[in-house]
Amino acid sequence: MSSADDQFDAAHSGPPAVAWPAAIAVVAIVLGAGALLGGRNVAIAFLSRWLTKGPGLAPAVRPAWFAVEGWGSVLGVVLIVSGILLLLRRTAGRTCLIVWALLAIATHALVPVLYALGWVAELPGPVELKAVSVAAMIQRGLLGAFGAVFLLVCAIRGLRADEMRRWRASRGQPERLRAGSVWPGALGLLAVYRALSGVLARVCSLAWIPVLRALFPESELIARLLEIGWGWGAVVLLWLALLVLHLIAGIGLLLRRRWGAVLVVIYAGAALLAVAAWRGLVMRASLDMAGAHGPHLLIANVVGLLVWAAWPVFVLVWFARGKVREQVRAWPT
Repeated sequence: MSSADDQFDAAHSGPPAVAWPAAIAVVAIVLGAGALLGGRNVAIAFLSRWLTKGPGLAPAVRPAWFAVEGWGSVLGVVLIVSGILLLLRRTAGRTCLIVWALLAIATHALVPVLYALGWVAELPGPVELKAVSVAAMIQRGLLGAFGAVFLLVCAIRGLRADEMRRWRASRGQPERLRAGSVWPGALGLLAVYRALSGVLARVCSLAWIPVLRALFPESELIARLLEIGWGWGAVVLLWLALLVLHLIAGIGLLLRRRWGAVLVVIYAGAALLAVAAWRGLVMRASLDMAGAHGPHLLIANVVGLLVWAAWPVFVLVWFARGKVREQVRAWPT
């Protein structure tokens, strides 16, 4: 840190207040980049097709699939742009974020319906396999809509009208932020978001299997899915415990409490092991039931493992930094 930064921080005693607009901007950029990763589904399809010299997963290379994934990437770019505008202290960033949230909610509500009405009829296989595909698409839509609602609430609560008026008065002039005023809010919001979305995903993944069993009581495929799903009960309970820990840690970071930093590091270490175990079970079950689509699902699970491991690895690296540990020591217990 430069001497000017030292003098600036010395003039403001005590832990810095969270710069919520900047923290929300960082969250928007991170989640926007995550939305761009939605295009990995198309990349996986082509990669599996190239490696196996086979047809790949047929629906993934159809024009309609490209349109949906492309629109998701467009929404990701809009979200990144809104985050950049917020970092530049432009009021258009708040408007852009709200517009993105409304478009994202509408998209995630509409796509599963179109998928069920249009694409499923063209899928090969028994009707229960099509139902499983629809359930997975509905779950994806719920998770996407939850992310949009989460950021919409952040925009409404964290980007208040008086803050926007102050930005307009300053004509977007950069604001001097104290060291440690942005990352606790950004990481805390990301932790809370990931924890809540993870709980939603686990609940959905367990809930739709017995529903399908009730709809298709004679199906061997659904019976196998139910057996596998409940067989993972211990892993699911472990995940839920970790997600609760992650949620508490995120709240601690938002409140800038030392116990929040300790808990998020504990979560990150345990999550790396849990992610490896969970993906291993998913990979094994997928390959057992995949048939000709085995190579595609193998590649998809490997990519998924890398994506899921990115967050806990980042948390461990971030809190290992000397400056971050020094800032955390200044927080109340």
